[in-house]
Amino acid sequence: MFLSLFNEAYYLDQNPDVALEVRGFAQFGRYPNLSFRSKSPTTLPSGLTHFLNHGLGEGRTTVSLFYNEQEYLQNNADVAQAVAQGAFSSGLQHFLTSGWQEGRIGFSSLFNEQVYLANNGDIAAAVQGGGIPSGFYHFINYGMAEGRDAGGYQSESGFNEDFYLLDNPDVARAVALGIFGSGLEHYRNHGYQEERDVFITGSANAFSLETIRTDYSIERPQHPGTVYITGVEIDFLLGNNGAVVGSPRSFGENDIDILRGNFGSSETFVLGMANPNSQDPQNFYTGGSGLATIQAFGPEDFIQMSGGIGALSQQVTMDGVEIFHDNDLVALVEGVSQQLVTTSSNPTTGAFTLALA
Repeated sequence: MFLSLFNEAYYLDQNPDVALEVRGFAQFGRYPNLSFRSKSPTTLPSGLTHFLNHGLGEGRTTVSLFYNEQEYLQNNADVAQAVAQGAFSSGLQHFLTSGWQEGRIGFSSLFNEQVYLANNGDIAAAVQGGGIPSGFYHFINYGMAEGRDAGGYQSESGFNEDFYLLDNPDVARAVALGIFGSGLEHYRNHGYQEERDVFITGSANAFSLETIRTDYSIERPQHPGTVYITGVEIDFLLGNNGAVVGSPRSFGENDIDILRGNFGSSETFVLGMANPNSQDPQNFYTGGSGLATIQAFGPEDFIQMSGGIGALSQQVTMDGVEIFHDNDLVALVEGVSQQLVTTSSNPTTGAFTLALA
């Protein structure tokens, strides 16, 4: 169980003192730090070697993105008491000693036991029949390699993983090394502070008359970069010039979506995109009953549209500003009492942006 759970790159990233000694030995054939040299005078070290010989006893617990020490103790009061009494150096030591056999799980926001079992009936049957102790056990030992969805928060958000990794190749490399479980994991811990842009996208709606109301947003601290929000489904790829290019898979003709921002953050609500393959605009929420309701629109926000400014019209109502494209209502900006102004436009592609005056 442990060898499947342990992530070398993550352990070294979370324990820089260990990483320094491991890399120093690999480069110079000796430890820079005498304390490490006295502990392991001849053994070629690795993060795994350090953890097995010293780290576990020292109470180091950051061995995997799929184990969270604090949550494990919070959800297992008996283990927390045993750790407090000195019976175990950490909750992780208990988990590795007996917890996993008892069906206890590592408690990580990247993994959801209930969702995993609900999505994998064969695994649920094996757990119920006593063949394996938990869905978590299966995922760590087999499911991850099989490409099964962990069911954690990266599956429950409109956060577009492809955009983030394409736009941030350094993060993509870190995810490939296992330092982060996903681009979303990096964003929530570091990316928003580093002013990295994100794209929140929706999904294709197969209904025509019975539309689905969908609320797209992301829980986050105030974001100093830009968050792009749209209710339609978009595929992203790298263009010839290395820029990230979006290709819509749905256009929201009959979707009723809520696009909700955060006051104090900078969001761009995307109601249309320039077509990278032609001069034809890609308009969203047109040609049917589709409507995007934009909430929490502030002075730092923008609305991106396409098709040329000449097709734009607006009407102030009691609920906010209605936005029309060729007399087709496409959006309602709630809580705004005046028409928006154009802040930028591209006559070649027909794309333009709107903002508060």
